[in-house]
Amino acid sequence: MIIIGLFLFIGNSFAQSYEELIEKSYDFVDKGDLVSAEESLKAAMRKEPANPLNYALLTNLGTIQRRQGKLQEALISYTSALSGHTKNITILENRASLYTELGETEKDAWELRRERTDIQLPD
Repeated sequence: MIIIGLFLFIGNSFAQSYEELIEKSYDFVDKGDLVSAEESLKAAMRKEPANPLNYALLTNLGTIQRRQGKLQEALISYTSALSGHTKNITILENRASLYTELGETEKDAWELRRERTDIQLPD
């Protein structure tokens, strides 16, 4: 049943615009349906992979994944969001706190030092 729902969601997402998929992800989050919110953001990025706003979607995706306990996937999303926005404080703080959650306090300290010095340090 879940697989059928996923196919219907994916098929339906092709008929929706980038903006509609993003809006739908917010609706899913409001309803507590994080799995569908995650899929909606991924569908939006597949629809417009070169959209300059995708860093924000990747940040939201990381937070949604984190709330689902998908910590490694969240780390990948946050890191991808940083690729073009290396000094974005929100993303740096999200990734730093995720490192703490993962028990990688040394990397957390590295992130916070990077944020405070406003110097781009290597990942």
